[in-house]
Amino acid sequence: MQFNDQTPLAPVAIDSYTAGEIIINQTAYTHNVQLGDNVALFAHASPHDLTLADFQAALHAGA
Repeated sequence: MQFNDQTPLAPVAIDSYTAGEIIINQTAYTHNVQLGDNVALFAHASPHDLTLADFQAALHAGA
């Protein structure tokens, strides 16, 4: 998957969610978000290096 900073993503199904890693559509992304956070993903310059700020920006926007 390739994204740019202006591309919003719809809420996505989370395949698995473990400490330090989230698997979405069979792609691993690193994160430092607490388990239980309700988030929607938004594009980041590097989709494999989503930051806490990326998740915070989308908090409560997910299903």
